[in-house]
Amino acid sequence: MNNSPALLARRILGVVLLMLLPHGIWALAQEESPPPRPTTPVAELNPSILLFHASEHPDGVRLVRRAARLGCRRVNVVVTMLCKINKTRHVTSFGLLQKNKYVALNEKLLSEFRAALEATFAEAAAHDMDLAVLVHLDSWGKIDDWRNHFRFDPLVRHGKFSYQEALITPIADALAATVTPSTRVDFSIAGEMGRSVFAHADSYAQLANQLHRDRRLPNLQVGVSLNFSSVAGGRQPTAAEREQMQRLVDRCDFVGLSDYRPFELPPDPNDFARTVDAFVQEMAHHGAHLPDALPLHFSEVGLGGGKENGVPARTPAEAAQTPWKGCNDPRQNPWRRRNMRQLRIDFYRALLEFLAHQGSAHRVTQAFLWSEGSWDPQGILDPAFADPEIIRLIRLHNEVPSAR
Repeated sequence: MNNSPALLARRILGVVLLMLLPHGIWALAQEESPPPRPTTPVAELNPSILLFHASEHPDGVRLVRRAARLGCRRVNVVVTMLCKINKTRHVTSFGLLQKNKYVALNEKLLSEFRAALEATFAEAAAHDMDLAVLVHLDSWGKIDDWRNHFRFDPLVRHGKFSYQEALITPIADALAATVTPSTRVDFSIAGEMGRSVFAHADSYAQLANQLHRDRRLPNLQVGVSLNFSSVAGGRQPTAAEREQMQRLVDRCDFVGLSDYRPFELPPDPNDFARTVDAFVQEMAHHGAHLPDALPLHFSEVGLGGGKENGVPARTPAEAAQTPWKGCNDPRQNPWRRRNMRQLRIDFYRALLEFLAHQGSAHRVTQAFLWSEGSWDPQGILDPAFADPEIIRLIRLHNEVPSAR
């Protein structure tokens, strides 16, 4: 998702509220008796641990603990680095935010960044959790855009560091220092950066090959994640790029997608099947044919309850057209209205039914919530937006034997 600098204060407020959250809402989710366990494997739905800025990186440990209290067996750690881009959307430097100021990456910041990741990964390992890691870039400064439009080769230095040096290597080192030999790690080396991936697929394939050869991580799965639409970030790949992208797909252990596709009311499990089908078709249109056996992930999925103009939706029909829109301010919580709360429950019930009973040849094997603000029904980062009924539904779903 695209995160603007204006949301920083609200995220910090959410973390403070999280610390004050009474234990009752979590206890409520633990009191229901689970139903009989069917034998058919399901794809679990788990939360994301969002590490946006340097000031928030230490919060990863606390957020993992919250997920553990909900009984989650896996978390998706969204590792975010900032960057500066020019008018043509080329990346010119990587950096982190300190005291609300962009600081270009240096060795000291990189060391602190890696240490914060180690703490978060170690906490997950302490709770015997499997891990997914999703890499994001967010622009910062006068020129701001969605990462799907960024132009950069991950192996070329932009400023003092390459994308590999700034993100991929530190993440791999932090994982190697913390996880156990039995910890499964699904490492998505790009999230919603379609223009870069399609233009430099061979470079991403080199990253994947290097990670696959890393003997420190015996249970590592490597993939890339793209948006549910505009998979190539508006780029029309050349014939050579199409061939390179197919080679990358063939090297991936999974491919992820962010699912915020508009839907018609009422929410239906087939909405998610249609998203998968449309994604597979668009990938093929750009030369990347996904084998039937290749696992898919919902790297992000959620419903924010917002409208295109940035205000809370007042009706379910409005919210259904822009799932990617929402808010971080509890005072603007769109789920306070009865009809809106019912939409939210129905949406996640439909999602869970899809994850439990998929009929498509292309199966989603893992799904991760965007655990922020009004997209966060479990209250991982923003407790004011938690919904006990959805927490209960997710817990019961995840207790069914799964394809972990």
